[in-house]
Amino acid sequence: MPEVNVDWVWKRLVVMGSLGGGAIKQGVLIDEDFEDGARISRTRSDTDDTGLLYVNADVGYRLWQWGTPEQPGFIDGLVGFQYWYERYVAFGATSAFPDVVPPISSDIRVITQEWHWYSLRLGGRTQIPLFGGLGLKARAFVLPWSRSVVNDIHHLRTDLRRDPSFHDEADGGIGVQADGGLTYRVWRGLSVEAGFQYWRISSGEGTSTAHTIFGDFDGKLRENRTERYGPYVGVQYRF
Repeated sequence: MPEVNVDWVWKRLVVMGSLGGGAIKQGVLIDEDFEDGARISRTRSDTDDTGLLYVNADVGYRLWQWGTPEQPGFIDGLVGFQYWYERYVAFGATSAFPDVVPPISSDIRVITQEWHWYSLRLGGRTQIPLFGGLGLKARAFVLPWSRSVVNDIHHLRTDLRRDPSFHDEADGGIGVQADGGLTYRVWRGLSVEAGFQYWRISSGEGTSTAHTIFGDFDGKLRENRTERYGPYVGVQYRF
């Protein structure tokens, strides 16, 4: 997923912003229904027409700085906000309970899900010069509070409405976002970097509302959770 980052430092004030996202390919969506603690249906669908978008905004203070303008070292304390959006569209289905849910052709849209996350961020970042233009970078944030909103549309179920079929809301929870890697100065302010990133957000408990043709029914939402991790590469220019 491409991501664009901008950060501005004036004296010891730090302002950061980032925008990222992209398409999600080659995924599956598994949908399970339970009644009185027993699983009564389970389907597996291919996902397409899916994507992810997130925006981060942080401000902070440079607690400690050293090194040179070409290869600085620093430690920043940061606080900020993140908005994270995901959309999944599932086509077709194979069923573990064919008597309850028969198999569905792969060209038929069956489920659309949209996830919205609103999170506070508290953490910091550091860059440590090593030798010969090489440096170590790391960022870590705790998400002490998040709000999640999930809209789920079941396109083929005749007992549910489609505006949406289910609506989930939850507040609280805790999350963590961290990354670390190596950076190398190629020329003047130009550097390249590579590392690994891990993100995890949990919503805490909330309410799940089923919008049926007979009316709306509220149930207890135990938790929404999303997790992502993987390597990253980047290019940075420092003015």
